[in-house]
Amino acid sequence: MDIYQRIDKLLREKDMTRKQLAALAGINYSTIATIFSRKPKHFPHKYAEKIASVLQVSVDELYESDNELQRIIESLSSSEILEVFRHKLLENFNSLNFTGKMTLLQISSEMATMPQYKDNEDDTIVWKITRSTEDEGNGAQE
Repeated sequence: MDIYQRIDKLLREKDMTRKQLAALAGINYSTIATIFSRKPKHFPHKYAEKIASVLQVSVDELYESDNELQRIIESLSSSEILEVFRHKLLENFNSLNFTGKMTLLQISSEMATMPQYKDNEDDTIVWKITRSTEDEGNGAQE
């Protein structure tokens, strides 16, 4: 099931139309209609976030497949990848109770002092290359 089918399934479950989805997500209906009629290979991430919010699911649930999410990540620029990471970290943080938030803060503070986790402006590019290389290796084994 691709992202378009998952969105339609969620809409049916919530007894909602694409037009209602567009209005609630703050997306022009013609944009939604165009995306669904053309079905681009890479669903526009900026709309996926808004749609996921309206449908009360995570962006990951919309993409569902790790391979699909990985393809999306590989198509993004370094700054877009960092923005996705920031969004996901904040989403995770907001889902935690107070104790979980304190634990996450403590762990992240400890990690920030460790050289292997220190900020490196090339981190995103290295991560992208590493993920692509790992994926190629996994594909060869299957």
